[in-house]
Amino acid sequence: MITSLATPVFRNEGATTTLTASGRIRQRLREAGHRFHANDNIAAFLRAGELDELRGEVEARMHEVLRALVIDTARDHNTVETARRVAKMFIDEVFRGRYEEPPEVTSFPNAARLNGLMIVGPTIGTPIPRGGGSAPIRWRSSLKMIASLAPAPRPPAPAPPARRRRAPPGCAAGRRSGS
Repeated sequence: MITSLATPVFRNEGATTTLTASGRIRQRLREAGHRFHANDNIAAFLRAGELDELRGEVEARMHEVLRALVIDTARDHNTVETARRVAKMFIDEVFRGRYEEPPEVTSFPNAARLNGLMIVGPTIGTPIPRGGGSAPIRWRSSLKMIASLAPAPRPPAPAPPARRRRAPPGCAAGRRSGS
C-alpha cells in the first residue's frame, strides 16, 4: 500500500509545496488554460514518472474506498491486491487514451466514392443474423480493426400481404358454374 501520496515540488517563488501527482498535473493544465474533461487527452502535460505516481495515488484512494465499504483488505485474500488492480485498470486500460499521445491519422483515397462509415472488428463473439426473423445466427471473430467508407445497407422491402380470392356473390365456394 502507498503510504505517502505527495511529492515535494518547488515553485518559482522558492516556496516548497507538497502536491500529489494529480495535483501537479491539474495545476499545469489550469495554468495553460487547457480543459481536462473525461475524454480529453492530457499526455502533453505529464512528466517522466508521473504516470507511475498517478497509478499509486489511484491505488491509495481505491484502498480508502474499500476501507469505507468496510472490506478487510489486509486479511481477505480475495481483496489483498484489489486496489492495485483497479488502479492499473483505470490508468492502463479505461482511461489509457488520456495519458498517451494520440496515434497518427492515416487517410486513404475514396476511390469508390462511398459515403457511409463501415467499421469491422474487433468483434470477438459478435452475433451476425442471417436474413431476418428467426434465422440462425453465425458468429464473427476478427482481431483486425478496419474502418472504411461504405454505402449504408438498405433493409429489404417488406413483401405485400397475400390476398385471398373471394367468390363472387351468388356463387357457392368450390362449385363450378354451368355444370
